[in-house]
Amino acid sequence: MRSPEASQVFDVRVRKAWAARRWIRCCLQINFTDGANTLLSSGLAASASKSP
Repeated sequence: MRSPEASQVFDVRVRKAWAARRWIRCCLQINFTDGANTLLSSGLAASASKSP
């Protein structure tokens, strides 16, 4: 059995990790349309210019 303090610390860490994941996912979703289009266009242009 773990001590209540240890389990509490673990729970806090898990909650923080999930909150960070959710926050990152929200930011990615918000920036996805603009970011994906920019990345795709720049990536395609870079690969096209790199290929002989």
